[in-house]
Amino acid sequence: MKFGESAQEEEKQNIKTLGVSKLVDINHMTKINIEKDRIKFENLYKSFFAEIKNITEFNISKNQVSISRLGALKIDPAEVELKLDGNFKVIFWDGYSMSDMYETKDYLEAQKIFKKYAKKLAKNIRSFQ
Repeated sequence: MKFGESAQEEEKQNIKTLGVSKLVDINHMTKINIEKDRIKFENLYKSFFAEIKNITEFNISKNQVSISRLGALKIDPAEVELKLDGNFKVIFWDGYSMSDMYETKDYLEAQKIFKKYAKKLAKNIRSFQ
């Protein structure tokens, strides 16, 4: 071994390790399927909307979950929605005047925001029932 070769080998090993650690941090959103968490979302719906199930609707698909208020007079019903559209988007509409949209790359964070807005929607529906 010549002088400096061991330092070069060590540097190459550090670069390889750094490359692997960067790959671990990547969030593979293509593998996330909202419908796989169906039970989690159904339980959330049952817990917050148990008393008002007859006037609300729960829908889930591969890339979207939504809870909305049913009603013949409502053209634009109150709704909370989580959908995968590049990033995760949580959209909340109270049916009257308040609208909010939250966008993130983190699925767990999107679930927390969805839960927060679902709870708020249930409270609003009970108040104005």
